[in-house]
Order: sequence, then structure tokens, then C-alpha cells
Amino acid sequence: MSQRTGSLKTSPKPPTRRVGLMSEFGRFAPNRVFFAMLAGMLSGGLYALAIPLILDAINPPSGGLSYLDGNVGYFLGFKINQGPLAAFFALFCLVILITRAASAILAARISLELSSNLRQRLCKGIVQSSYPRLEEIGQARLMVAVTDDVRRIIGGAEAVPQLMINTVMLISLLGFLWYINAHVFIFVLEAVVFGVLTFHVPMLFATNYFRRARDLYDTLQKGVNGLILGVKELQLDQQKRNEYFDKILSPCERELLKVEKRAISTISAANSYGDLLFFMVIGVIAFIFVNYHQVSATDLTAVVMVLLYITAPIALIINSLPKISMAIVSLRKVKSTLGELPERIDVERPTCHRAWDTINFVGASYRHSGGKTQDGFFVGPLDFTIRKGEITFIVGGNGSGKSTLCKMLSLHYPPSAGDVRFDGKIVDTECIEDYRQNIATVFSDYFLFDRLLGPINDEKLVLARHYLQALAIDHKVQIEGGIFSTTDLSDGQRKRLALVVAFIDDKELYLLDEWAADQDPEFKRVFYMNILPELRARGKAVVVVSHDDRYFHIADQILIMEDGKIVERRYSDGAPVERLMVAVATATVSE
Repeated sequence: MSQRTGSLKTSPKPPTRRVGLMSEFGRFAPNRVFFAMLAGMLSGGLYALAIPLILDAINPPSGGLSYLDGNVGYFLGFKINQGPLAAFFALFCLVILITRAASAILAARISLELSSNLRQRLCKGIVQSSYPRLEEIGQARLMVAVTDDVRRIIGGAEAVPQLMINTVMLISLLGFLWYINAHVFIFVLEAVVFGVLTFHVPMLFATNYFRRARDLYDTLQKGVNGLILGVKELQLDQQKRNEYFDKILSPCERELLKVEKRAISTISAANSYGDLLFFMVIGVIAFIFVNYHQVSATDLTAVVMVLLYITAPIALIINSLPKISMAIVSLRKVKSTLGELPERIDVERPTCHRAWDTINFVGASYRHSGGKTQDGFFVGPLDFTIRKGEITFIVGGNGSGKSTLCKMLSLHYPPSAGDVRFDGKIVDTECIEDYRQNIATVFSDYFLFDRLLGPINDEKLVLARHYLQALAIDHKVQIEGGIFSTTDLSDGQRKRLALVVAFIDDKELYLLDEWAADQDPEFKRVFYMNILPELRARGKAVVVVSHDDRYFHIADQILIMEDGKIVERRYSDGAPVERLMVAVATATVSE
């Protein structure tokens, strides 16, 4: 297809910028993130201020915790020492509870909303993306992004409030330590800087391991999908089954296990080191530092208390970092995947009905993307016409290009060259969505939903029950509130139910790819002798991929494909059917 305005060709996506977890939160809900951070900072600061209050309670001006009748009051029958201070401390704790809970709740809600937003954007991007782009990205990568990556983002986001609260608490405690003794503060600050730097080194390795593990998850997901979808074939051949495990699943699983073990081991060792760091600092101050700097007994008690208090926020900060690291890796993966999907996915353009009578392929061709040294399978150039009120059969051997032609007809594959035209109108980005609304398909790899989608009325339900009965599956499937009672059916029954759904949709082009391949002779006869003529009588354009030569006489047009090209195009009226069958038999000999 030549380059022109509105062409179906897509331009390469710009590189995705690097993103951070907090920056993504800030863009998503700036006001609530601000209040969550403010509440967290207030909570952390108040936590630190609790230490002076406690020290004042245990070291009153009169000295020690001596019992003083004048300072004892009663509340609910309990003796309360230093009543005003105790009341203030209780109010202080209540404020800490409220601010900490508010920060955690706000951040949790924002994380859930952000994750839901990312998941919806991914799903919308998938359904609005071009089919070739989705094939290029791969089912496994999309599945992991929608499920595992979003889950990890939630886990990392839940750790953000704790990280924020404890960081502010740590800063406040260090400030109080400076107030107690400047020399101790400098020593502890040096220890913190040293601890952060030495802790950061193994975390860099752990983050790289997480990134490698995330890539391996895509490969593993692809292998598991193959195992589930191909389980029937693998159960029939032990050698193939063993080779699938030995060469595909097991190597990926072993590599993933090895990388995750290294990540977890590195983090566990780093966490243990971080937990013990300040106990070592306390020991150094108590046994060594006091020999070189003057520290009073009261100050030393306060210093030890602060350092013991500091260990908790440092431990929580350290424990939250792996979750946040994994969340950042997953967030970048999700953003990268979104960058490969359509840019504008929030609002869909309303579609309009476009009447047509013919579909013309004018030199249309399509090339599948290949590897680095392959050009990919090429189909075309194709020149033919599909008309309403006619039945067209497409026949050919394996690899002849039938499936690619079907996806070009359904407008899933845009032509690499040439045009597809509806009544002379070239299909481009401005009208492709409108014409897609006129197409109903049952592909060979179709998916059967568990319900009727779209507007449902009594007329549709009556029509659905009629077709269920005509295709002899009404004893298996009922429709209740638009939902099928079951989809646990045989392959032939599932295809019949998929055909019922297509009939109810009442489109203008019906594309049925090898529909009769799984049907009993009785239903093949019903399909060819009753259903297809009925669709033709209703003025539908019907395209059928078929090899049932005994029914070729009902087709108005037969397209015979070989090596990606149409080698024969015949109309059955006036064409000798015997010669037609010989040509088809030659094309399908590979099957």
C-alpha cells in the first residue's frame, strides 16, 4: 500500500522514558499523593517526638520514677502518674494513629486505583491494537503484564507509605540525636551513610536479578501456555513430552529458580546486615566511643534509646526496598508494553454504518514479519471480488495462505501493498473500524465467550433458541440472562455454539474458517445445504474455507490458493464441477 494520509501502516513507537514508582503516583493522583505524603511525614515526625516525651516521663525534674502523691491521679479506677503529661501522650498517640492510618489508607487506595487503571489501559490497548502488533508482542508477555506485573506494582505501592513514614521518622530521630549530643550524631550519621552505601551495593545486584527473572517469566509463561494448549499431543508421545520438558520448560525453570535464589539470598543477607548494623553502632558507642568523647549517663541512656528506636524504621525501610524494586521493574515493563500499543486508548471513536455490496482486493498482499534472516511468508498479490448474496469457497493445501487471506478479509491484517476496497472505498484508518462492524467470523482458532455480548432483546433470544435447536445443542446449552448455561462441550458442539453467536450478531459478511471440519456428516449437510443457502438468501456475503468437495456445487465462487497466490478462480454457474474438483484435489494433495 502506498504511503498516504489515513494509511493503515503504523509508524514506529517512540522510546519509552524511564519511570519511577512515586513519579507515576504523582502523575496519577497528585493531590492525594501530596496529602498521603504529608500525613506520613507528620506521623513519622510525631513518632520521633514520642521519645522526648517518654524520657521526660521517666526522668522528671524531681529525678527518677519516684512515687510522688502530688503527681498521681486517677482515671477509670487506675492510678495515673503525671496526669497532664499522660493525657498529652495519649492524645499524641491518637494523632499518630490517625495520621499513619490516613497515609496508609490513601496510598493503598491510590495504588489499587493506579493498578486498576494500568490493567484497564492494557486491556483497552490490546483490543484496540493491530493484530500483527499483538502477534509481535506475544501472548505470554501480555498475560504476564496484565496479571503478575500489576500485582507486583500493588505490592510495591503498599510499601511506599511505610517507607515514607519510617524515612521521616529516621530523619527526625537523627535530628533529636543531634540535639542530645553533636559528636554522637556525627558518628551515627557516618554509620548511616556507610550502611546505606554498603547496603546499596547488594541491592543493585538484586535488582538486576529481579529484572532478569522478570524476562524469564515471559519465556516461562510462553512454555506453560504451550504445555496447556498442547497437552493432548504431548500425552500421546512420551518422547516429545520429555523433550518439551528437557529443552523448553525445565531449562527456563532452572534458570528462573537460580536467578530468584540469588536475588532472595542477596536481599536476605543485606537485610540481616542492615538489622545488625545499629546494634553494632550501639556497642561501639557504649564500649569505645565514650572513652574518647564526654557523654553523660543521662545522655547515654537517651542515645541508646534513640538508637534502639532507630533500628525498627531502618529495618522496615530495608524490607520495603525489594518490593519497591520489583514494583519499579514491573512498572517499567507495563509502561514499555503500553508504549507498543496504541497511544490513544481512552476514548473510542463512535462508529457509523457504511453500506456496501462488494469487497474488492486490488493487488493486495501481506508479508508476515520473519526473523533477522527471514523475510516471512508472503501472500499475494490478490485480485478478486466478494459480493453480497453470494457464497465464496476458499480452498488450498497447508501453507497455501488461506488463514492469512481470511485475516485480510476480516481486516485484522492490513495489506502490505495494494488495497482492500468496500464499494470502491479504500479501507484506511478512518474507516476500518466502521467496516469491521459488518463482519462476523468463526476462525479455526476461535474463542467462545460464555455469554451473548452486546444488546440483548427478546427477538435475539428467540432467534438464539431457534438456532440452538436447529444445530441440536439445545439439550446441552440454555441461555439465561444472556449467559450460556455451559460451554463445557465437545469441539463440534462448541463450533456450533460459536456459529449460533455469529448468526445472532446478524452481520453482512460471514467468514467461516474450516467450520465443518469437526462436524458429523449430519451437521455438515445441515451447514452446507441449509445454513449457507439461508445466509445467501438473506443477502449476506459468505466466505467459507472448506475441503468438502461434495458440496462445492453450492458455491457461487471458488478461490483455489497455492503458495500464497490464487491459482484458480471459478464461478460454479456454467463451470464444469468435475474440472473444478480435479483442480481442488491437486491443490490439497499435501493434506
